[in-house]
Amino acid sequence: MPHAPFPNKVVFPVSAELVSFHEAGHAVAAVSFGVLASAMHLFDANTSEPHGKSTLIWNGDQREAVACGGFAAERYLFDSGRLVDSLGCTIKESDFINFAIGAHAAEDKIRFFGKDHSLNGYWPVAMDQKFMAVAKMVAGVMRFDVVTAIAEALLAEKTLSRDQIADLIRTTIGNELFDQIDWRVE
Repeated sequence: MPHAPFPNKVVFPVSAELVSFHEAGHAVAAVSFGVLASAMHLFDANTSEPHGKSTLIWNGDQREAVACGGFAAERYLFDSGRLVDSLGCTIKESDFINFAIGAHAAEDKIRFFGKDHSLNGYWPVAMDQKFMAVAKMVAGVMRFDVVTAIAEALLAEKTLSRDQIADLIRTTIGNELFDQIDWRVE
């Protein structure tokens, strides 16, 4: 399933490429827990408000890490200088944080903390800082070559099945490493 290479520059705060990378981040964060996403979707990719959904198990021992995976993936793009505004200019860190933690991670923070702690749309700063700190740890163990492969496929196909996701992971990390993962049986 060859796809066009993921672009070097990604439009922020909203683009189909960014949504694909965010969703792929969730899927890859789950892999270290032996959890394989059962489906991924990119909706309305050609509109001004694309959004995505990854379906996977959110249980106690991996819920926090998987919830942070999308933000960790976005942070990776920011840190590598790949996020740009609609004019192609590099974005400021404050703008990245405001959108990525404030808007993009809104549902993810509810999963992370187990309920909505926002007040008038804003979360306590200490909770945002905790979310970002865990995301930084998650990013430290994520394979961004796998994130990129899944994001490329999601961007091209708009929907990925469990088997397609498994094939992308296997192709990127190799059969031997893939077979060593202690995959959970659902």
